[in-house]
Amino acid sequence: MLTVEVIEVGVHGLGFTALWPGIGIFPDWVRRKEFGLQNRNVRVEQGIVHWSDTLKLPAKPMIGVIGVAPVAGGVLTIDNGTHGGNLDVQEVTNGNRVMFPIFQEGAYLYCGDVHALQGDAECNGMGAIEIRGHLKLRLSLSPAPKRLNWPRIETPTHICTVGCARPLDDALRIAFEEMVYWLEESYRIPAPEAYMLLGQIAEARCTQMVNPKFTYICKVDKRYLPGR
Repeated sequence: MLTVEVIEVGVHGLGFTALWPGIGIFPDWVRRKEFGLQNRNVRVEQGIVHWSDTLKLPAKPMIGVIGVAPVAGGVLTIDNGTHGGNLDVQEVTNGNRVMFPIFQEGAYLYCGDVHALQGDAECNGMGAIEIRGHLKLRLSLSPAPKRLNWPRIETPTHICTVGCARPLDDALRIAFEEMVYWLEESYRIPAPEAYMLLGQIAEARCTQMVNPKFTYICKVDKRYLPGR
């Protein structure tokens, strides 16, 4: 597997978000007239998104697109899947590690789509503060777990699994299934017990609903893991 340690996601300058007809979770605003084309340009300086003269938002830089070559064929960078891609997961950020199964010799890591800030669901399609950025990454190779089917994320406090699919509930199921595999293989918690445990401690949410396939994340606090 390829592990990408995100050392720094740097953003600064002019960012934007927008409304485009047909894009977002309400593609026709519940069968009413579209909002039309609208955009908002914002300054991002010293960790602050200047939304307006009165509203200032803390920047939370992240990498929206990160992945490797898929198992077969070619995939548009707007799409996502077992190879990663356009995940739009806020946890792909400073200090965290992202793990990918490798399907092709050389892996072919690619990344981009840096956001200064993104709300869950990325509801308006251009739902993040899109901005240029610079990245500092550290890469390493190691033997892959037997059931590493989808990208995984590790933060200082949590282990995280992601799933991408339509409909949304399938993405949720993938994320939870992958977490059961991780808990069983790496932490020796039998699958039935791991499943029941997730019913008590899982932290889960939809991170985006605007790409060809939706993204769901499942998180487990490390303090509940054996040996922690």
